[in-house]
Amino acid sequence: MPIEHVYEIGKDKKSVIVTGRVDQGLMKLGADAELSGFSTKKLTVKVSGIEMYHKTLEECMPGDSVGASIVGTGDTTTLTKDNVERGMVLSAPGATELFNKVRAQVYVLTKEEGGRHTAFGPHYRPQLFFRCADVTADLNFPESEKFAGELNKKYGKDAEDQKKKESELKEFEKTLVCMPGDNRDLLLTLAYPMPIEKGLKFTIREGKITVGWGVVTECVALDPKVSIEGVKRVKPVTGKPKKKK
Repeated sequence: MPIEHVYEIGKDKKSVIVTGRVDQGLMKLGADAELSGFSTKKLTVKVSGIEMYHKTLEECMPGDSVGASIVGTGDTTTLTKDNVERGMVLSAPGATELFNKVRAQVYVLTKEEGGRHTAFGPHYRPQLFFRCADVTADLNFPESEKFAGELNKKYGKDAEDQKKKESELKEFEKTLVCMPGDNRDLLLTLAYPMPIEKGLKFTIREGKITVGWGVVTECVALDPKVSIEGVKRVKPVTGKPKKKK
């Protein structure tokens, strides 16, 4: 179940409530589960309550929009609202796998379709929206990855060779473009590890504008060392801004 909203109840705020729509399988009262997304570590939890339209349920099935009360178990003994956020996935233990490198077939909308007016090259960084999550991603071309591998064999690891390698790679990448209306195979590096499976559909956005869509064709790897420089996840600001005097 992808998480849509997160709440805390009780005076001690020990109960965390998550809401969402069940996508696959059955969720049963008292079942062990795990939360995954935005980190390489999964949180172990237990489903202590299920409600739908103010009715208490023993279990729920795909298509049900429910609220589930969860408590931390095992290493997750102090679960709070701050540990859970929109876009994470609540699932049975071991049901999801985390990846931050995937391959996808992407279609770029044309200007007439409300998309981009211009082409983009390697390392284009839009927002990907899938399930309830939005994650920054680096879009690269398979040709660029292949050429970079050839340069690694050609040049050594000293500073001078690395400069030559970077210069040659930049010149090669200038020849690679994806035009509006193109349907291309691309390599995606996500800013955070996310639960992803083959066939997952997503939309590509720049701010409030949808510029394309795609479907995951291959889950490549989970590399903890990979990060997108300059990308930081921040908590949304709540409440009204203070007026300046």
